[in-house]
Amino acid sequence: MLTDNEAEILKLLVELEPTISQRDLASKAGISVGLVNFLLHRLIKKGYVYTSNLNRRKMRYVLSTKGIKELTKLSYHFMIKVINQYKNLEFQIRKTLQTTLKSGYYDSIIIYGNGELKPIVNHCLQHHPQFKITKVEELKDLNQFHKSIILNLKEISLGKMNDNKVIDLVEMVGSKVC
Repeated sequence: MLTDNEAEILKLLVELEPTISQRDLASKAGISVGLVNFLLHRLIKKGYVYTSNLNRRKMRYVLSTKGIKELTKLSYHFMIKVINQYKNLEFQIRKTLQTTLKSGYYDSIIIYGNGELKPIVNHCLQHHPQFKITKVEELKDLNQFHKSIILNLKEISLGKMNDNKVIDLVEMVGSKVC
């Protein structure tokens, strides 16, 4: 099992040129040169990295097959974590929408803003074709809507707006998912 620092060094060795200096590795990883030296020696001892001398002052650091397998495994676990977070977020958005829509008071859904949550919101809204869905970019344009659910994708809270229900999704994500 790799530590976070060891995993970071492996990732950097893949991303950067193999002749990178320990000083540059330390700078990119945000750790000391001494710690990079220690970590590289430990990764070599564990069989994740091997070295070759290019000249008296330069070394080449190369991931071994074992190092590549370990990095692939870490990437896989990270991907599974992200997929689970996506599913959880989608569930939270659907649950919030269903609870709000049960009242029967609202007749349209407004998507306010752009951002990383937009594809998830669009996917969730496919399950509510009975509602008129409008996309709005400017705050001033929201004043024309009444009896609507406003899905706020921006990081600033909108507060109360007329007789609309405002759902601040970025705030919701921060409190329920992350």
